[in-house]
Amino acid sequence: MAKSTPIKHIVDIKTGEVTGEIRQGDRIIRKESVKHFYKTIDIPKNLNYVKWNRDTMSELRKEKLSANQWQIVATLAEYFRYESGLISYSNGKPLKVEDISKLSDISRSACFKDMVILIDKKIIAKTKVGHDIKFYINPFIFAIGKKMSNSLYIMFEDTKWFDLYRARLIGEFPPVNDLPDTFSP
Repeated sequence: MAKSTPIKHIVDIKTGEVTGEIRQGDRIIRKESVKHFYKTIDIPKNLNYVKWNRDTMSELRKEKLSANQWQIVATLAEYFRYESGLISYSNGKPLKVEDISKLSDISRSACFKDMVILIDKKIIAKTKVGHDIKFYINPFIFAIGKKMSNSLYIMFEDTKWFDLYRARLIGEFPPVNDLPDTFSP
């Protein structure tokens, strides 16, 4: 394999002598970086993590959610799907209020009332087609991975949570009409 052309020179600052070259793709590893590397432990990649947008944390606290509502949010964060935000079992079957009630260990009537509040606060959304009801988590608060579906983006783009998210990323969002089926901001 042929060597690439040098793109930078390494110069001794005391003598001004060129002591080396940096080529395309080369990396500089500093002593401090190596020391830091040996002081850290990699998090296993086979664990499932949820991302919580830090810019929304203080705003979510201001919502004054009840203990039951926080319990529901924690449960929903465990059950939403990558890209679609659908709150469902791992087999894709959407969770109903009864399921959320059982998983959250909250009475069905209390869960139903609290779900309405979470919907009003735009933390989750509810869709209904015929008798089919589905719940979705707001991707501008919680996410998995780097992508969200166009539908999920549109579902929550008129919320204060989107505004907080967008304020951090001004200028990085394409017009909605130009979005592909999945979008990676």
